[in-house]
Amino acid sequence: MSSQAAGGQPQGAGKGSVTFTRQAAQRIAKVVRTVEQGDRTQPGVTFDHPILGGKAVRVVTVTGQWATAATAVVTFYNVTSTPNTVSATNLYLPIDVDAGKTAECVIARGGTAWYLASVNFTKLKAFAAGEVQVFGHNTSGYAQWYSVTTCSTSTAA
Repeated sequence: MSSQAAGGQPQGAGKGSVTFTRQAAQRIAKVVRTVEQGDRTQPGVTFDHPILGGKAVRVVTVTGQWATAATAVVTFYNVTSTPNTVSATNLYLPIDVDAGKTAECVIARGGTAWYLASVNFTKLKAFAAGEVQVFGHNTSGYAQWYSVTTCSTSTAA
């Protein structure tokens, strides 16, 4: 059987048609046969975006101290139905939130685990919006805001 139609055009070729070389068609056929023989219990092909469709990045709130390499139970932001908490690991920055306050953070899923990805720095210990401050860490290693006045009068070497 010829793969050419009258006029020298490949069969099926025309406006809006797709044509394949014989080698490409054989390669496609081989892949199709392999897939058809495979595990039918596996999920099908999807074109959903893994982050937008899978909720792999979430905003949460935290309270108290959260050291690096430590796990904390965090609460999903603006989610009131339960379960609305998850355990996440801080690999990023040791944080300390003033007593009675919460800080918004972003966590991201890595496989089946959640990890701290970002912090709202204005919610960390000693932040004062009306002052000029510097960002540093205290003697316990937790991130903290300091007044420039305190820094200029410090006697620490």
